[in-house]
Amino acid sequence: MNKYRKVIHILFYAFFAALIGYGIYTFVSFYFKPNKLVELNTKYITLYEGDAYPLQGEYEKSDGSISKIIYSINNDDIASIDRDTGVVIAKKSGKATLFATVEDDSSIYSEATIKVVKQDMNKNKILVNTPEIKISKNEYKNIYVSIGKTSPERVTYGSKNPEIAFVDNNGVVKAIGDGEAEIEV
Repeated sequence: MNKYRKVIHILFYAFFAALIGYGIYTFVSFYFKPNKLVELNTKYITLYEGDAYPLQGEYEKSDGSISKIIYSINNDDIASIDRDTGVVIAKKSGKATLFATVEDDSSIYSEATIKVVKQDMNKNKILVNTPEIKISKNEYKNIYVSIGKTSPERVTYGSKNPEIAFVDNNGVVKAIGDGEAEIEV
């Protein structure tokens, strides 16, 4: 009899452990939705006052169709963003958060940070909006630059390691092989 009692206790505890595990799994999967993010062309943008940048987001539904993305910002004093196109216009110095949300499901979104800086009229600076790019072999990404009111006549691009990454005259980077490469602007 004592043997059956131990078996019943073990089954009882196993049942409640499974029930608690399922509850934790349900909670985590409901509140933390992994892999349900809008893919953005950048997560951090630095612009001079008055400059523009095209924030681009994409989300592919399970059926393969692409969702419409709606853009917004948490501080209209720092920058404005076009709700439909994602074009950001820097207004005044400061930081703000940009949001890209799937039109028919506001729980699917991503954020990007924008930093707006004041142009020092005595210096001729070029700001690169994307300090780091991570791409897979044969993928392409654009480098966007802010050149402010004292912009040079022409911006040129170059790769310090063209066997790893190639950049064309328009700032489009193509990953050629595995590794890291510095891109000069």
